[in-house]
Amino acid sequence: MDLLGLLGILLGIATIILFIIKKFNIIIAAPIATIVVLLFNDVPILESVFGKENSYMTALAKFVG
Repeated sequence: MDLLGLLGILLGIATIILFIIKKFNIIIAAPIATIVVLLFNDVPILESVFGKENSYMTALAKFVG
């Protein structure tokens, strides 16, 4: 893991903490923090968040359901 990826993880944690302090809903805050982490780790965002299999939104939908 390179330094930029580690910075992205720390920034994602800071993002979710800031949104929770500002009284955002966790269902909105978590995907935004996830996108921040994905941006810094050079991962394909659309495929990881909105893909058909093994994506964040698919797992979130199963959890909520």
